[in-house]
Amino acid sequence: MRAISIGLFLLRHAVMTSVIAAILCAGWVAFYLVLLVTAIIVGGGAGGPLALPAGLIAVVAASAVVGWGIFTPACAIGAALRSLVRPPLLVILLTVWFAGTLLGSIWVRAFVTCLLKEPSPPLAETIAWSALGVSVPLGLYWWATEGAAMLPDVAIKALRIFRRKAKRAGLRDDRREASF
Repeated sequence: MRAISIGLFLLRHAVMTSVIAAILCAGWVAFYLVLLVTAIIVGGGAGGPLALPAGLIAVVAASAVVGWGIFTPACAIGAALRSLVRPPLLVILLTVWFAGTLLGSIWVRAFVTCLLKEPSPPLAETIAWSALGVSVPLGLYWWATEGAAMLPDVAIKALRIFRRKAKRAGLRDDRREASF
């Protein structure tokens, strides 16, 4: 049963990362077309033939790095801690935010030092920028993947509570009628 749960977790994140990449690719194509139309109207050059595919490759690569390097591991940490600590929703939000911030700052530092060959920025600065830049997208991502997966459990628990309260209220009404 645990393997099925892990498989569904990975499937949800694979689907969500693909959906986000597709949306961003569509945005890149729209942006490219606007630039192309603007260049034609203004009389400028149409640009190189590799700009569109290079942009699409960059969008897909960035989506994969952010999706599988930051968002999925942060959600996995939150999902693992959900069963250990109460209240689970608060724990998930805090751990996902904290994990996302740390993973984001690690990726920023790696990008700056390894790819750009620049000196590493101060740790406090990368953590602050990562917290600001990752928290809202990660929160939206979490609610879209894990929050939607939790809805059936939340609905079942709410239904059980409702039935329990209705049953108690029904017993109280029966007791009142019996006392008259």
